[in-house]
Amino acid sequence: MSGHGGVMKKKAEIRYIKPHFECGRIESIPLDLLIAQGITRLGFDWDGTLMGQKVSSLHPNFHSRLAELKHFLAEAKIRGIEEVVILSNVGLPLPWLIYRTHLARRHLKVHVIRVYIGQLKPKPIAFERMMAAFTYGATKENTAFIGDRIDTDILGAAEFGLTTVWITDSLHEGFRSRLKKKKIVPIAQRHFQEDSSESGT
Repeated sequence: MSGHGGVMKKKAEIRYIKPHFECGRIESIPLDLLIAQGITRLGFDWDGTLMGQKVSSLHPNFHSRLAELKHFLAEAKIRGIEEVVILSNVGLPLPWLIYRTHLARRHLKVHVIRVYIGQLKPKPIAFERMMAAFTYGATKENTAFIGDRIDTDILGAAEFGLTTVWITDSLHEGFRSRLKKKKIVPIAQRHFQEDSSESGT
């Protein structure tokens, strides 16, 4: 597997994060390339990556988005992905926050790991819990993590040693300002457009 992603430091305080892949949407993830590199397990962030921030079952787009995700996960399984786990930063253990991830478990039939204050991404313990949730055979070498937050999802997964896929559709100016404040600089390696024939979907 090529080792082109990761976290690089300059003057100690600035972190340059280089995802292995950068995609606009989940549907443009290059499944064939991931599988060719030996990836057979996928970890996903929930809010902002698979589903919009704080979207509940009452949201008008909820069920159509679920249908799209079910199609993507079915296609991933056909292509060789053996297992999927969702790793969600819940924060406080409040019922309405927990309910969002309950929807993922119920409708998508996947493992869901909720992490709370003290265990939140990008801390290694969050990814350790995710790896433990795979039923068998998961290693850092055969697992990729997909997320929209480069300062939590991608930073944590890269430092943990996983292949990283950055979903960029949820980027906004406030988010870019937050990255600047945290002295985190994303470096794109390869971008896959939604209509790319290489997308693997």
